[in-house]
Formats: sequence, structure tokens, C-alpha cells
Amino acid sequence: PLPAIMALGVSASLSSVTTHYGTAAGPVLFGAKYISISDWWRTGFIISIFHFILFIVVGGLWWKTLNLW
Repeated sequence: PLPAIMALGVSASLSSVTTHYGTAAGPVLFGAKYISISDWWRTGFIISIFHFILFIVVGGLWWKTLNLW
């Protein structure tokens, strides 16, 4: 259960980059027309894929080093 709990905690914190209302600075940047909604969602998707790969590869190796997995 420990790896599952840790994975859920990490994935919950990463989802804030996906949408324009997920973080505290998001509504300010979006409301000021600093970035369009399509650019925001596209960038959020790319960052989410990067985070997913990073946490699976690096996190998996780190958990293996710590004997958690």
C-alpha cells in the first residue's frame, strides 16, 4: 500500500499544471489574457506527459534504490 499511497499523492500534486484554474497564479495569468486557453491546455498536457515519464523512470529507479518497490 505504501507505493500506491505515494504515487497517488504525487499525481495529485502534478495535476495543477493541466488547467488554467489549477494553481493560485493561473486565474491571474489567464484573466490578464497573458496566455490563451488553448495554449494553456496544450502546455499543460505536454508538461503532464513530461512529469509522468519523469516520475515513472526516475521515481521508479529511486524507489528501487530505497527497496520500496
